[in-house]
Amino acid sequence: MTTVVNIADHEPEPIATLRILIAPGDPTGYPITHPYVDGLWQPILGPSAVSLLRLVDRFAATHPDSFTIELDHLGRRLGIGGRGATSRAARTIDRLCSYRVAARLGANEFVVPLRLPALSNRQLDRLPPYIAMLDQELRVPAPRSA
Repeated sequence: MTTVVNIADHEPEPIATLRILIAPGDPTGYPITHPYVDGLWQPILGPSAVSLLRLVDRFAATHPDSFTIELDHLGRRLGIGGRGATSRAARTIDRLCSYRVAARLGANEFVVPLRLPALSNRQLDRLPPYIAMLDQELRVPAPRSA
């Protein structure tokens, strides 16, 4: 018995092109490459989200305002795959938005900062004590105004 499959019903989703706008972020915050981000933000956001922030930081060196990247390419750069709205790459971006680290401006447009603020007390309370204590060790005093 031969089964006929309509190819039009099984075409892959078009590859989304994302526009990433780069924001400086909180001036009193931590650069993406600071140990505070690895030690305290990564347990909250996850390694894929922190890797995405680092990728944006590297792209900012040559594209200081914004850049575009295909979701599929982004996923491969992060080592997580990335086709479609339910891909791990898309969920990584959603995670950054849900924690208000990044902001969605449109379906495929996001603002991503180059600096992250210190964790809130609520966020610190949700971490295991041995990780939360890093906050005091890694916290940089706020710049003093002259």
